[in-house]
Amino acid sequence: MPPLALLVSASRTDVEQLGAALAGWAEVLAIDHLGDLTLALARNPRVVVIGVRVRDGEASAVRAALANREDAPPIVVISDQPRHDDPHAFQVVRRGIPTGALRAVLAAAMSGAPIAAPAAISTTPLEDAQRARRAFEASRRLAVQHDLVTAEAEASAQVCELVAADRAACLFHDAGSGALWSEDRQLAQGADDRRAVGGLAGYTARTGEAAVATRAQDDARYLAAIDDPRGRGDERILTMPVIVDGAVQAVLVAVRSAGRPPFTPADLALGTAFAAAIGPLLVQLGSQVEARAVIDEAARGALFRAEALAARKADRLGDVLRLRPRWLRWGYAMLLAMTVAAGVYVAIGRIGTFSAGPAVIRVQARNEVTAVVGGAVREVAVAPGQQVAAGDLLVRLDDTQERAEVTRLTAAFEAQVRARMLAPSAEATGQAVAGLRLDLDRALARAAEREVRAVAGGIVGEVRARPGQPVAAGEPLLSLVDVGSGYEVMAFLPGSDRPQLARGMVLRLHLAGFPETYQDLPIEAVADELIGPTEAQRTLGPQLGDSLSVAGPVVVVRARVPADGFVADGMRYRWHDGLSGHVEVRVRSESILATVLPAVKKL
Repeated sequence: MPPLALLVSASRTDVEQLGAALAGWAEVLAIDHLGDLTLALARNPRVVVIGVRVRDGEASAVRAALANREDAPPIVVISDQPRHDDPHAFQVVRRGIPTGALRAVLAAAMSGAPIAAPAAISTTPLEDAQRARRAFEASRRLAVQHDLVTAEAEASAQVCELVAADRAACLFHDAGSGALWSEDRQLAQGADDRRAVGGLAGYTARTGEAAVATRAQDDARYLAAIDDPRGRGDERILTMPVIVDGAVQAVLVAVRSAGRPPFTPADLALGTAFAAAIGPLLVQLGSQVEARAVIDEAARGALFRAEALAARKADRLGDVLRLRPRWLRWGYAMLLAMTVAAGVYVAIGRIGTFSAGPAVIRVQARNEVTAVVGGAVREVAVAPGQQVAAGDLLVRLDDTQERAEVTRLTAAFEAQVRARMLAPSAEATGQAVAGLRLDLDRALARAAEREVRAVAGGIVGEVRARPGQPVAAGEPLLSLVDVGSGYEVMAFLPGSDRPQLARGMVLRLHLAGFPETYQDLPIEAVADELIGPTEAQRTLGPQLGDSLSVAGPVVVVRARVPADGFVADGMRYRWHDGLSGHVEVRVRSESILATVLPAVKKL
């Protein structure tokens, strides 16, 4: 026989909504006259739903009638203005609650236990492993707590960090009484009389389902007094159950302000994993706190402390004097073995000396394009990432004067040529033609200098020139790179280490931003000359020179990096021109004994 739900309401809408929520699962018995209540209760309903249309007096009568029954079914109240202090209600929600959520509440009320399991999020095994690791590391902070107040504070702090919340709360839950409280609030205010009769937190405590509200006051389950007493109603709220042995022990509440992004399924999955990890810890801590309270209460009536009495009753009979206990012989043997092992390690172990310095990833084939002459930029003909060929126009400077001069000289030259053709024997005309030809060639050369063209093909990298920007001769305009040529690491090691550096040594590269990732690369080239800090910055160029920080003379060391990129945290990344890092090269090693006793080196 299907479960029975008794609906006390005068609204047809309530009947339809409850019927839709329980369709195919439970029978709905609707009454609209309190005179029929006794007859309806005789059918032993599993849950009673009081609808929004019932007048306050009638609702109170229903509550009173049910309160006098020993086997009274739980009450679910659907009201346009829900209250969180109803002592008889199992759950109180607004009338607009979604059908699925209403069904979950009714199912939990009928069964008397949470009926939902944590929602499964579709992720990859790597994401599952990373999420489990983060949840475990966060839960370890709770393992060292000794009371529920500090455990609650630590759990709230970890929830804020894991799901990037503005604030969070850990509300403990008693499934028997429905109490939902904060240990910190009880300590500060003396009491916390909240119950899991409403709110997103109450819904999660009753059903075992996580709840997500994009805008709190738009969710029919939201009650500010339970979920977020400090909120304004427009926050984003996420509630997650801490379930142990089929019962909700606590509810984690995370809150973000309205101006921040909503909680995502990934946030829900991470928070749920953390809730699953801390459940046993909270149960064990609660058991210890209860046991400690019982022991302390019992000890208050005793004259002496329990520890003192236990020590007094202990059997202390034994040898009057034992000069050589059995463990002493084994202790000497272990101490001797440890001394011998330490001596062998000092004799054969070696300590390395390293040369270290900053490093930068650079494209091997890189061409900095500079302005030949100064002037204002008139046109930038390329964009970053564009493929260009040798001779393509890259940047055009303002050439108004040069073009005007070319036009004037061209007209004068053509006029003199015509005059020369009319009087071939005129010596003055021939000299004028030759002079104008030379001036015209010079003017064309000056005009050509205003056009910056690609010397070789490649891909346009960083473009620093902008239309209208004044540039000086020699100032960088853009860069051309050949990505197919590969990348190399350019390291700047202390100049004092130059005699010990050689091609073929192993260079260990640590990239900034990836602290646990390194690359071992063979050195391909070591510069013969040392350079100062200014020249080192000039070597990197104006776009990266300011990021290099060296003191004193340095030597440039180069090594080729793998073409397929590098791996960090299980993911592969591409190289990018300008990535910075730190390198180390082992230049020599010596035994630990020689380091401790320098005189051994002379033997």
